Amino acid sequence: MQAGAQAVADNKAAAPAAGAGEASNPSNHPSTQPPSPVPSGGSEGTGAAAANAAAKPAAAEEKYDETRPREPLLDAPPTEDEVRENAEFLRQVAFTVENAKQGEKRDGVLGRLDKLIRTWMSKLLRNRGNETPDNHGGRLLTFGSYKLGVHFPGADIDTLCIAPRDIDREDFFDTLVNILRRHSSVTELNPVRDAHVPVIKMKFDDVPIDLVFCALDLERIPPSPPFNIGADSLLRNLDDPSQRSINGSRVAEKLLRCVPNVDTFRWALRGIKLWAKNRGVYGNVYGFPGGVAWAILTANVCQLYPQSPPSSLIKQFFRYYATNTKPEGGNAPVYLTQSLDAPSDSIVGRKGWDRKNAEYEVFPVITPMPPFMNSCYNVKGSSLKVMCREFERGHHILRKDGEAGWGELWAPSDFFLRYKVFLQVEVSAKDAVGFNAWSSFVESKLRHLVALVETWPQYSDVHEIAKTSYQLEVRLWPFLFRSDAPDDRLRHTVDSPGDAAEPPVAHPAPTTPTTPAAEDKEADDARDQITGYFFIGVDASEKGVSDGLARQIVDFGGAVDQFYQQLWVGKTDKMKENITLIKRRQLPEWVLAASELDALRQKAVRAAAKRKRQEGAEDTKRRKASLASSSAQPSPAKPVPSTPPPQTGDVQMA
Repeated sequence: MQAGAQAVADNKAAAPAAGAGEASNPSNHPSTQPPSPVPSGGSEGTGAAAANAAAKPAAAEEKYDETRPREPLLDAPPTEDEVRENAEFLRQVAFTVENAKQGEKRDGVLGRLDKLIRTWMSKLLRNRGNETPDNHGGRLLTFGSYKLGVHFPGADIDTLCIAPRDIDREDFFDTLVNILRRHSSVTELNPVRDAHVPVIKMKFDDVPIDLVFCALDLERIPPSPPFNIGADSLLRNLDDPSQRSINGSRVAEKLLRCVPNVDTFRWALRGIKLWAKNRGVYGNVYGFPGGVAWAILTANVCQLYPQSPPSSLIKQFFRYYATNTKPEGGNAPVYLTQSLDAPSDSIVGRKGWDRKNAEYEVFPVITPMPPFMNSCYNVKGSSLKVMCREFERGHHILRKDGEAGWGELWAPSDFFLRYKVFLQVEVSAKDAVGFNAWSSFVESKLRHLVALVETWPQYSDVHEIAKTSYQLEVRLWPFLFRSDAPDDRLRHTVDSPGDAAEPPVAHPAPTTPTTPAAEDKEADDARDQITGYFFIGVDASEKGVSDGLARQIVDFGGAVDQFYQQLWVGKTDKMKENITLIKRRQLPEWVLAASELDALRQKAVRAAAKRKRQEGAEDTKRRKASLASSSAQPSPAKPVPSTPPPQTGDVQMA
């Protein structure tokens, strides 16, 4: 146990180096070291190290940030049982670490992209008469899951291009995009200039890259050190898009200094990410916490239990948030710093998060660097209820006696089993670039469709009861199903670190009512389209109202029409969308996990058996009723000439 405590102390000195994005290898902590062999993965080699050298903090800041909002709840070394349990946990999540070959490829891609960006800046400055065009200091940094060292195999890399003041965002989206468009290694290039955070999306040598830009108010970017990406002075004279762009690297840098043990934090966050993705509660654009938010929520638990191993941290994670999160909203903000007060000077150009906003935000999770922002601003009432349900479920699973049920924890969600009716949102385009742009645009608007569907019946005047007893549950599944690509959801756990998940399979387009029969030309066009599908589960019910009346009230045509109007802005003639209300039995089989498919088949068998029993019972009931009717009404007797029929008066007298 002393060795474990000593490793925690040693890691305080090691944390800044990892925070600089230069290493993300597994820890030597005895309770976190994965069993051999484990892919080393996650290590940012020469390319990434060079790209992230600028992110290394100044010497005065190279330590664990001791400031935190509260004292630890438990600060004791792990027990022997916790160490054994943690070994099994690490074995379960080891497949989320990419292998050495994959890591080397990413390093190479980052190195080549960094060189391309430096060369682009030098040529641009030289053409503008700059006397020292090669000393601009511009470079490429990483942030997000890759910077934190928790990226999964095949995940995209979030990158930041920092430049001196003489290069602006127009240059980034004009001249650099033209260079990338002609580059032989760049595919699926999609510049999104008008996004909340302007970004260039692409694949560089088949590695997905998200590239954002920030021009600092400096004539030349200094080398590292003394350059410190976390310095507030860098925010001077930056517009809002630039501040949002640079904030990703600043937050990742600070976040790694806010946890007492970086490697323990990384393994715990891998488990949380695996759970969140499989359970369908991951993705800021869908109205759930994104990668940064889940990292902050995990880091908060790491501060409360600084010496606990990853497996224990995950148990405490679910206990803490199941206990302290209210589904109706009004939750206290989660933050990692001692204070949320903005700096006293005017360097931070835009006002950050204010405690007064907590009244309107249901689940505030605040970034640890100014300008402080709520990373869960998209989380609304419906998604918060889903999250609370999942927190409770996770806590229930992990508090059971005996070994923790890790496989049960991140088992596939019952989303397609829970709902009987779905809104199927179909998007299509002629080519990969158009499809990526169109599907991303529709994806960014889907939470608005959920809000429209949730509120639409409240304004319905079809029946007054819709305003009083109408109940509606709407849930968006945060995943795009593509007809031309494999299903890469991490649904499956593994039995050993060397095992792989079930191989993905590419799927054909569904044979649902969304593709009616058309003329030959339209059919040919449909075959050439790249098509994707989003699904929204809808559960509508009314207290004391028959199913038939409930179906009359549930009409989302107006909500869907309003949503169509929101899509006109980003649509071209080669882009199409179609929203259809389908029943569960109309779902294409390829949207279902194997366990979901088996469950639906078993449910169908049980339903068929139930219908057969009901039909048999009804048939028996009809026969009994017929026999009873026959016995109550005697059969008319054949007339006998010697016996006249009785008179009415005789019957009344009797």
